[in-house]
Amino acid sequence: MKNILFLISSFALLLSCNSNDDDITEQQVDNTSFYALKVGNTWNYKHYDYNADTEEFIDTGISEQVEITGKETIYNDEYFVIKTTTVGNDNTLNYFPDNGVKITYNRVYEYSLVAETNRLIFYTNNFDETMLAFSDGYFSKINPEALIRSVNAGDFNCLEMDIYRKNDAGEIIGNRSKRYYSDGIGLINTISIRPTQNRLTEKRLESYSIQ
Repeated sequence: MKNILFLISSFALLLSCNSNDDDITEQQVDNTSFYALKVGNTWNYKHYDYNADTEEFIDTGISEQVEITGKETIYNDEYFVIKTTTVGNDNTLNYFPDNGVKITYNRVYEYSLVAETNRLIFYTNNFDETMLAFSDGYFSKINPEALIRSVNAGDFNCLEMDIYRKNDAGEIIGNRSKRYYSDGIGLINTISIRPTQNRLTEKRLESYSIQ
């Protein structure tokens, strides 16, 4: 229990240290280019695991290459084909993606990035708490403050999406995650806390190529 509480407090501190005084609600977000969906774009990420003893994030050696390889029409809607290649998870840790190649399909619907299952990945036009469809009771909320995320690929001005579950008393329980997207670049960073596994992990952008 002590380790879990320490992780939660570390998570809260990590999330509070990168805000600035800008208000995203005052900015105009161009939904056509915000997610950087264009054939040929690539992103490289690394996964990190938090060590409570050293209070540092450790490079797990697990990396992902994400590439937009084409377009495909599904039920009359045009999707971008996303190819994700994961390497380095030789121990098959279940809180990180498995090694191999995974193909997914994303499109922009109004201000939202959605998958072929209509699962909501991110959005930019609503700052109220929202219950996510197809998510087993998860909620999401976009932070109206601009946030600077610093990763190996650089410093990025981001929108932050908080994803969590709540009990009947309205308290946040269980797994919780944050997603950070930067206008015209795409996904910069994710943070995940898994109390039952006593884990705090990050996925960080290492490099990218935008057409």
